[in-house]
Amino acid sequence: MPEIALHQTPDDRGWVKAIMFFPNDEGLREYAFARMTAEAEVHGLDDAASITVRAKMIRLLLDAPSFKEFQPIKTQAAQAGLIAGDILVMVYLMAEIAKVPKPSVNKAVHAYIKMSKAGRKWGDGRPLPYSESTIRTAWSTHKSVAHLWGAFRVNEWYPFTEREDVFGSGWDDFLGVAAGLLNFGCNFIPKQLKQPVPILDKAQCWSLPANILPRRLVTDHMPAWLLELIKDYKAPQPM
Repeated sequence: MPEIALHQTPDDRGWVKAIMFFPNDEGLREYAFARMTAEAEVHGLDDAASITVRAKMIRLLLDAPSFKEFQPIKTQAAQAGLIAGDILVMVYLMAEIAKVPKPSVNKAVHAYIKMSKAGRKWGDGRPLPYSESTIRTAWSTHKSVAHLWGAFRVNEWYPFTEREDVFGSGWDDFLGVAAGLLNFGCNFIPKQLKQPVPILDKAQCWSLPANILPRRLVTDHMPAWLLELIKDYKAPQPM
């Protein structure tokens, strides 16, 4: 599996974000990292300030698409990641917290569609997609980083830090929750599958360093919203 190299520097945050956005595209991943690093370097500086920038960063920025071209690509990637994270977290909550019978990705997709049709929106005000093909495509393209997006989403429902601090003071907690979700996904096998395989492929997922200890969600707070969404679920019937 690809491993996320962390060096205990501020750059770690940007690198993890870049992987979350573009797990399958090295060029866009490196450009996203270069851009976020450059933005962090110049934040709060006046126009006369001098900074040291690695040559590779300058080359990446020179070869990159314009901000106007890149922003919709990044937005689309983020939305796919959020969908994948939500799907993983829903399966986790069904299996580990609510203990519902036969948790599955199919049940999570059903719940996501119902949640979308109920009027949930992205942060920019646009409605969440409710096309099953769109949701399953997002799960497919960002499944390898669903644990990272999932950790971000868990904080929405079971907060471990303030939302704006996930990549700041809550960084260590974020990584621990992500490691816990990765362990879950790589070991959880839905009972009804004809070919029993975990919902995440360990060989494909972006792993975290071994020194990051996985964290489990321990709570008495049932996800009532999720139970409501899946109460009318019916499993697909074999042909």
